[in-house]
Amino acid sequence: MSVVIAVRGKEKGIFVGADSAITSSDNSDTIVSLVDPRLNPKIMKKGPYIIAGAGSPRILNVLRMVEWPEPPSGNINLEDATAHVVGSMLPVLQDCFSHHQISPEQIPGATIYNCQILMAFDDYLFDIGPELSVVSYVEPYVAIGGASRLAIGALRVALQFEKDPKEIIRLALEAASFHSTLCGGPFTIMNTDGAQ
Repeated sequence: MSVVIAVRGKEKGIFVGADSAITSSDNSDTIVSLVDPRLNPKIMKKGPYIIAGAGSPRILNVLRMVEWPEPPSGNINLEDATAHVVGSMLPVLQDCFSHHQISPEQIPGATIYNCQILMAFDDYLFDIGPELSVVSYVEPYVAIGGASRLAIGALRVALQFEKDPKEIIRLALEAASFHSTLCGGPFTIMNTDGAQ
């Protein structure tokens, strides 16, 4: 189980945070490992983008190697940003998956990858779902991963009392880790303006 959280800053930018637990299981046991987030990041800065994911560690490792296309320049709106993600970034992602022989699973009615990705640049935040759908949320926050439901309530409450996006993310990550033995620190928090 893992948790990745993003919060839109009040002024500018997107803040993204993640825990450091990786879980694996066979049919009898679940194994939790806390990993060094510098060597096995769930969240990474790639040029102007923050890419974060929950799911397969292999997919997250492959995401580190992707050369993403530059975002549109100038004054862009949500429609332009969405068109960039769908038209320019998803094909790069699909090519990368194909090159590294990452195949989707076939389930009734869908084809899915074992990963969910948050992608942020400038003031835009996108959730790329397991079936490679692209969603931009109205709410100023989102959480993905197995412990996302534990974090989402904490995010909602923290946003009412706290103004600092990094502190909001830290509180939600702590709440998820407190209520799930499958999450844990250290936590990594980044923002699209480059500060960590």
